[in-house]
Amino acid sequence: MNGHANMTPRANPRPCLPARRRASRRGRRILLWSVVFLGPVLLGCAGYQVGNRTLYRTDMRTIHVPIFYSNSLRPHLGQWLTEAVVKEIELRTPYKVVHDPMADSILTGRLTHDIKRVQSEDGNDEPRRLLYTPMVNVTWIDRQGQILMNNTFDISAELVPEAGQSVTASQRAGIRQVAARIVSEMEAHNW
Repeated sequence: MNGHANMTPRANPRPCLPARRRASRRGRRILLWSVVFLGPVLLGCAGYQVGNRTLYRTDMRTIHVPIFYSNSLRPHLGQWLTEAVVKEIELRTPYKVVHDPMADSILTGRLTHDIKRVQSEDGNDEPRRLLYTPMVNVTWIDRQGQILMNNTFDISAELVPEAGQSVTASQRAGIRQVAARIVSEMEAHNW
């Protein structure tokens, strides 16, 4: 006799369900667990955004930056400041700088004055260390004319003639610092 004749059928603790109903129950369980675990994650993170877009206004895409006026007797400071601000905006913000005055917003500025102060002198009263401080008034308005920012910025850049540093290098360093501060302030005024 073959060995299978002595075997008794095993008792199945679960009642016999058609395969279709078992698959349906398994699918419902998977769906239920998915909703329980993934639902809060998806709903909780729905409002989050990633990148520098979250730091700036989302209702604007373009910004117009006309050449900053300069009350300084030193030539080209207004152009240098405008160039530095445009570079900072393009580098750090999601805004696109355009030449169209009908942009979503306009950033204007005026270099009201720049001061060069002697901080220390040598024994012959020659300057050893100077501070260059540009002062800039900046206004940022949207297309409807609402003022988004109206601030005055001044930052000091060190000038050391004995180390071979020129006044022009100090001016450019001070202007870059002011431009970075202006763009940082645009971030702070995002709402």
